[in-house]
Amino acid sequence: MHKKDELRTKLKTIRRQLTAEHITKKSSVICKKITELKQYESADTVLAYLAVRGEVDVRDLISTALASGKRVAVPKVSGQEMDFYAISDFSCLEIGAFGIPEPNTGICEKYLPGENDIICVPGVAFSESGGRIGQGSGYYDRYLQKNKNLYKIGIGYDFQILQNDAFETEAHDISMDIIISSKGEAR
Repeated sequence: MHKKDELRTKLKTIRRQLTAEHITKKSSVICKKITELKQYESADTVLAYLAVRGEVDVRDLISTALASGKRVAVPKVSGQEMDFYAISDFSCLEIGAFGIPEPNTGICEKYLPGENDIICVPGVAFSESGGRIGQGSGYYDRYLQKNKNLYKIGIGYDFQILQNDAFETEAHDISMDIIISSKGEAR
């Protein structure tokens, strides 16, 4: 196994063991920290995700953004590609690929990148300098490669934020602009 694969396996196991109470508490703190960022305040659109398997839950962030008049878009996977679709509330979601809630593309409009938009990126691990280990399928790396102007916010629990030498990034890996955990921010 490569070091990234070993870390991915270890940290996914830890994440799956988190209690619902822990996830709720830490997710709430992280969502609040994101809303305090100047990039969030100036964003027209917030690209978010729908948490699965113990990921930081950003539904509070989605609700806050919608309530404040921001556009919110969430991902939908099709083949090897991922696109984002604007949602107006949680009722326009359906269960999609990998059992992950996704926008119903029959009623949700495809997101087109804007100038002041931010993207919340889940990960299995992050380095203090912005490196990221994802699930291993490369969906976010491919999407971010095509949409370079988005302000990239990596989101993880404290145990997922590792020292810079914990893993090596590869040429196709896209770095985050900032990493947010319940203890604070890195980068």
